[in-house]
Amino acid sequence: ATFGVLTAGASTFTQNWARLSQKGSTPVGEFRYTGIKNFAFYANVSSSDTTGDERKLSSYIPATLTTGDYVSPSVTEKHNVYTAGFNWKMTNGLSLRSEVYTKRNTEDVSGSDRSGNNPANVVFNGYTLHLNYTGTKVTVVAKPADSLSFTTRYVYERGKGNTQGAYGTNVNPIFDTLSSEMMNLGESIDFSPVRSVYFQVSGNMVYNRSEEHTSE
Repeated sequence: ATFGVLTAGASTFTQNWARLSQKGSTPVGEFRYTGIKNFAFYANVSSSDTTGDERKLSSYIPATLTTGDYVSPSVTEKHNVYTAGFNWKMTNGLSLRSEVYTKRNTEDVSGSDRSGNNPANVVFNGYTLHLNYTGTKVTVVAKPADSLSFTTRYVYERGKGNTQGAYGTNVNPIFDTLSSEMMNLGESIDFSPVRSVYFQVSGNMVYNRSEEHTSE
């Protein structure tokens, strides 16, 4: 996309330009076993891969043939999710669902930045970001009556991350380590005294903790 603006207090015409091009794929695989009465086991894998490039010119003045900062990065992203769990109908009014999952995310960025028209101002930089999460989710549904049900959910997740990269003349990698922890406890109450009336009350308690450490 391109657009122009008039510089304040002058008649100079300034043009900004940017372009983003991406392509991706998202294959999904699933396995399910229902050979046990009132019990089902499942597992699935999904992967989302995206590649693309971005070109951006912060400003260009046709009258003077001068340009501002030019950014030209290429980006590759990979997001993988692995899940395994089960559904168990314990009684007619009580069911349990439990699963474990792992999320693995990787982002690679490489390119160059240029300040102005001078080729000597070109700086090459790039980084690789890794984020890994592992969690457990438990859901209990209790239905004491056809018109009343209680749904309790508990999620616990831990994560780690690191970044490696370089900027300009800095040839030493930079490592950023990140650890996180999350707990979520939620409750929903559904009540339908008659077919045309429905009530729902829900609430969540969330705990989040993250720590970051940077070293060169």
